[in-house]
Amino acid sequence: MELPNWGIKLIRRLEEKGFEAYAVGGCVRDMLLGKKPEDYDFAVSALPDETKQALNGVPVFDTGLRHGTVTAVVDGHAAEITTYRTESGYSDFRRPDKVGFTRSLSEDLSRRDFTVNAMAFHPERGLVDCFGGKEDLKNRILKCVGEPERRFREDALRILRCLRFSSALEFAIEEDTRQALLKHRELLKKIAPERLQAEFSKLILGEWAEQVLTEYLPVFQVFLPEAGQRRSALSWLPAEKKLRLAGVFSGCTPDETARALERLRYDGKTIRTVTTLERYRQVPLETDRRQARKLVFLLGMETAEELLRFREEPELLKWLEVIRGQGLCCSLSQLSVNGEDLIRLGYPEGKGIGKALNRLLQLVLDETLENQKELLLKKAKSWMKLDCWQQK
Repeated sequence: MELPNWGIKLIRRLEEKGFEAYAVGGCVRDMLLGKKPEDYDFAVSALPDETKQALNGVPVFDTGLRHGTVTAVVDGHAAEITTYRTESGYSDFRRPDKVGFTRSLSEDLSRRDFTVNAMAFHPERGLVDCFGGKEDLKNRILKCVGEPERRFREDALRILRCLRFSSALEFAIEEDTRQALLKHRELLKKIAPERLQAEFSKLILGEWAEQVLTEYLPVFQVFLPEAGQRRSALSWLPAEKKLRLAGVFSGCTPDETARALERLRYDGKTIRTVTTLERYRQVPLETDRRQARKLVFLLGMETAEELLRFREEPELLKWLEVIRGQGLCCSLSQLSVNGEDLIRLGYPEGKGIGKALNRLLQLVLDETLENQKELLLKKAKSWMKLDCWQQK
């Protein structure tokens, strides 16, 4: 286990002033698993003001003083530094009513959610593991620190976090923790939709997402009753949020999917993409370039690509690469003529301009006419004469 040089420097700066400091939580877990942590958190025996004084000359920002947290930027790296603390009273089943500060690392670790997240590491003193987290990592087990029911009553979001870790790490859930999780699942109704969304989005990207969704379906139905309908197997889908969401809701209608996603406060673009994937999930498609161009016209390149990946259409995906590489026309903005060209040709201003441009685009998409200005104007001129004849 090795901390980056900037992390070692941070710990030494704090300890030079007489305080104790450790890397804690997820970064320690990831280092033990042989993974590179995405970020590093530190716990310190100093109070926030003492931390700032000890780091004089280092940029430090007040990011969570109520919970004893400041963020320091060391050699370009941001690190959260939190005072050893105790917590009590969780009237909203999410956040502690009272936070107290302590000089004891073991007290701080005892308030954490799961044993694998309740370890600390020091570059010289090594690993501090009061609750058997290292052994649980070895056995690929998720277990609450202390009494599971208490942990979930303190913060109901831990129920979903537990399932997210199971999905991401491919860890089984220890039986007492599992029973408590199922017993208190209704507490998830007290959690803000945005928080549920964040955890759920991470959960469905895990290798065990399908297994977790199936085994713990009653938990998900608390906030997502649609999850009980038939869904695509997630294991074969790329680990991308929109594709996995489409897999989760593949047994729903587009309207049902939209309502579920809106309830969890997903953004409009995500909702539109996921419902489009559902709408086109079983629409028959040819496998030629014309079909690919029409999909880009209808959906845009990004959504068309997501649809074809969702449906596993490798031939059409290859055609999308050709279209992208050659810059083939798939929209009015790419057409070699515009409204001003048609007006100069003699078209009267009005709706007829748009109608003619769309007819030209359809011919280009059908590949019965090349996207060349001279050819397009010639065709438009022939329509103008025909339209005049029909009007007479």
